[in-house]
Amino acid sequence: MNENLLTRSIKLAACGMAAAAATLAYEGSAKAAGCNMSFNDYAALSAANESVTFLLSPWYNQKCGPYTITVKENPAGEVSNHYHLMYENACVNCFVNGEFGLNRTCAGTGTGCQAIDNAAYARYAGSMTHGQMITMTVSPNPGQYCNTLPNGSQRCVSLVGRRFNPSLIVVKYGPVDVWATKVYLVGSIPTKVDLVFRNLNTGVHDISALVTVDQITVTGAAGFTGNFGFDNIYFTT
Repeated sequence: MNENLLTRSIKLAACGMAAAAATLAYEGSAKAAGCNMSFNDYAALSAANESVTFLLSPWYNQKCGPYTITVKENPAGEVSNHYHLMYENACVNCFVNGEFGLNRTCAGTGTGCQAIDNAAYARYAGSMTHGQMITMTVSPNPGQYCNTLPNGSQRCVSLVGRRFNPSLIVVKYGPVDVWATKVYLVGSIPTKVDLVFRNLNTGVHDISALVTVDQITVTGAAGFTGNFGFDNIYFTT
């Protein structure tokens, strides 16, 4: 990795430090039942193979029981072809053998940069730009949403993912807008409905009003020009 990319990654890590206390406090409290898209899953981080934070396709794919949670860039926003999975631990800020390592001076364990098992360190998502859109879907999906017409016939529309009920999201830095998309049939006409929570700042936010949605998209709030970061999205199916 060149010096500019290292510098950018370290700056992004510093941006998220202000939210660390809020996230840690929340992790110690009661959580909603169901699944947690956490960016901390060892198997998902190992499969992503991105020890230097740059996450490319096939993106982040986390298992939760029979379901797979996918978090990827949405091409409807500003396209960067990647986003960042930043380290929660602010002392993971140096390089050894071409990968991020633990700064022992920062950690109070000595000097130098210590090699680590990168997939064992908790992360959160960091955007490339304020206009980037990062979308979460859940699979396997039920295939279709169907509506019975007055004449007894059915009309169906394919869904982008399994419907789920989000409850909470942790914003690391922002503000952000959280969009939820769901598809209905009005008679036989597929109709997409977007619901949105606007201007969510650093902290834990209740988004349980977004029920039975097909996907969730996080992007920078209108008028915001900086990068944004988010973590744990809790949901039930």
